[in-house]
Formats: sequence, C-alpha cells, structure tokens
Amino acid sequence: MKILYHILYPYGLGDDRFTYEGYKNAFEDFGHEVYPLTEKEDLLKTLTSFKPDIFIEEGGFLIHDLEKKIDVLRNFKRQGGKVVLHGAMSPELALAIKRDEIVDVYFSEVDPTVEFQSFPAYRFKKMHWLAASRKIHGTAKPIPKYNCDIIYIGANLPKKREAFERILFPLAKKYHVKIYGFGWDFIDRNFLHPLVKIERTIFGSGVISKLRLMRQVPIDLEGSAYASAKISINFHEKQPGADIRTINARTFKIPASGGFEVCDYVPQIREFFDEDELAMPKINRDWFEVVAYYLAHEEERKVMQSKATAKVLKEHTFHNRVHTLLSLLS
Repeated sequence: MKILYHILYPYGLGDDRFTYEGYKNAFEDFGHEVYPLTEKEDLLKTLTSFKPDIFIEEGGFLIHDLEKKIDVLRNFKRQGGKVVLHGAMSPELALAIKRDEIVDVYFSEVDPTVEFQSFPAYRFKKMHWLAASRKIHGTAKPIPKYNCDIIYIGANLPKKREAFERILFPLAKKYHVKIYGFGWDFIDRNFLHPLVKIERTIFGSGVISKLRLMRQVPIDLEGSAYASAKISINFHEKQPGADIRTINARTFKIPASGGFEVCDYVPQIREFFDEDELAMPKINRDWFEVVAYYLAHEEERKVMQSKATAKVLKEHTFHNRVHTLLSLLS
C-alpha cells in the first residue's frame, strides 16, 4: 500500500518529525511505501500524483481551510481511500466529519466521545500515537561517551523552566549529570535556532537542523545515551490553562533503549507502566529521595528497567501502532 503522511517539515526537531520517521520506518518494514505531505505541497495535487491508499493527518492540518479540504477528501474516499486523523480537533471539524464522513478513524489519547458528543463514537479509537522506534531505541547499546549518573535530553523550554530550577539543576550540583538538547548553549540559542527558520523558508533542506542535532545527541545515538546513564529523567509539558501533563515520546523511548526512567507525575502513564516498572515522584521533594534511592540500589533499578524495556518492545513500538492501525482499517 501507499501512505501519504502529513508532516509540515520533515527536518524539524520536534516530536512530529521523529514520530513521522518512526511510522515511516515501521510501514516500510511491513512492505508499504510512505510519502510526506509537506508545507510546500498541495493536498489535491499530491493525492492525484502519488495516489495513496491511506492519508494520515497528524498535527491540525484539517482545521485550516476546512471546507476546501473536505471536498478533496470526500473525492479521495469515493475512490476507495482511507483517512486517519490524529492531532488537533475542533467542534467545527468534528461536525464536518460527522456530516461528510471524511475520516475513517480518529485516534485520541483521551475519551473523545466526552469532548465531542455529536461525533459517532464508533469512529473513535483510543490509542496513544507516540511510541518507540525499534530501529533507534530497540537496538541501543551503552557507549562510554554518555556514561553518567543522570541524563536529561530535551530542549530548554520555558514551560519546563520550573522543573529545571527546582529539580534538574539541584540534582546537577550533587551528581554527575549530563544535559543535552536545543537552547541550552549560547550558539544554539542565538545563532543556529534563527538560522533554522531562514534555511527552512529559503531551501528547506534541513542542513542547519542536522547541525543542531549533531552538536547534541544524533538521532541514531539517542538510545545509546539513555542506555548509558544510570537514570534518565523525563519532564512533561503542562497543557495551556490547566495543571495537566500529557505523555511525550520520551515516556516510551527511554525504557525501549534500556534506560531507567524517572519522570514527573502524569497519572495517564500508569495506563502503560506499573509502579515496579517506572518511577514517578508526585511532588518535587520526592524527586531527590527517589533518585538517591535508585542510584544506591542498582539491582532493584535494573529489575524495574528490564520489565519496562520488555513491555515497550512488546507493546509500544511504532510497529505495534502500525499493526493496530492497519487492523482497524481492514
């Protein structure tokens, strides 16, 4: 089969880029062909030229110019195409989907029938979209370069500044901590980041994005970095207007790589990991007790890590997600 996957910029540095690559690799391993629909391409022209069997929308593409895209997708479905939607939803889009039946399956991490009562419940499937990559994380091996007590790989985001100041930086004063990610150093923040925007607009080749990655942790070594540290820390972003955090890709990537994960309190994570698989302190002061305990109890730490690793590689890789998706569409 041929899959058209909407990704604005395939060379970006956010979760959307790595999620796209994870799905692309998994689909290709199953013998399918994947083509990206980027910000520089037109939906109708690409559907006409590529002739996909499945169109995957991930990231809010349908919300903009909704009525125009409805006509295009209605025609696509008349010709036998399947449409999969994950990402931003609006009441207007939900009503349009109900009226025109342009979406076969909408994936959501929450119960969407509560949020959009008018939408046909049978079209909703609760499945987490994010996952780990067998190619990058499932084959990871420790390497000396990343050996440390604690590792954190993530951008220096303002939304996480409180966690950095109250947890990460105090831990760095006491233990051997390695921090990687975008926005942490002067050159990346003040030169490379602005250059990425210029390069994306003019050329769109991803050269500067690749340079930024090489200065941090290259994609193919991310799993090895997690596997080399005794503890891998994960902080989640708060959602706008509420003290709610949602799962990020690191939730699965760390254990898939053979890393031991300690993360902030996100109740949804217990849908995927038990208390004997992943440590999740509820309040800030608990962090320091939890970290000290598992650094001092290596065997217990390794047992928990092994359980979490086995679970992710069995249930939460992109190959698992693709298998589920294709089963639903068939």
